[in-house]
Amino acid sequence: MVQPGKKLELAEILQVIRQTNLELQVMRRVLERCEERADSVQQYLSALEASLAAQCVATSPVRSIAKCLGIGSAPRTNSEPWAVLESLAKTGIDRLEIEWLATGAALVRVNDGKPFKLAPALAHLLEILAQDSPVGNGAIVEWKSYPAVAGMLEKKLGRQYTKHAINQLVFRLRRVLVGTGEHNPFLIQTHRQFGLRFALKHKEKL
Repeated sequence: MVQPGKKLELAEILQVIRQTNLELQVMRRVLERCEERADSVQQYLSALEASLAAQCVATSPVRSIAKCLGIGSAPRTNSEPWAVLESLAKTGIDRLEIEWLATGAALVRVNDGKPFKLAPALAHLLEILAQDSPVGNGAIVEWKSYPAVAGMLEKKLGRQYTKHAINQLVFRLRRVLVGTGEHNPFLIQTHRQFGLRFALKHKEKL
């Protein structure tokens, strides 16, 4: 220990530097061991999270699934649990009914689920994303580009929509689907290259 105010000789300074360097090496080894243990614990927790998420999906209604995975309330710290819901949505749904009300809102029914109400902007977005085409050749209705969706929304609602505004509507629509307690929010599908769509099964035109 160097006494405060004491003038050190060069040899003593060198000794202090060497001792400090040794202490830093010891600290580094301790930190490396802590980091290794932290990585190990994180990997274990990630595997446990994925396992519990899969069980949650297999045994719970959609509202509980969303709560279990933290949808709308937590960041995507691990993509694996989210992939469970996204994978389930890929098969699509068989039927979508939209009944327009005098207020401009709509009552929506997915398959045989209970009808739920959507605000005008969300209802029009859902209708656009679920539009089918006789030339569609996939199992699910075709993708719609962001510019195409923006153009159709402008025609229906009389205002312009940016990509950011459309993504905000998508977020709100997914929250409504979760709130029904029956429907997978990832039925609203987005793709960086292809655009957006609702996972409604394509019907062959006779």
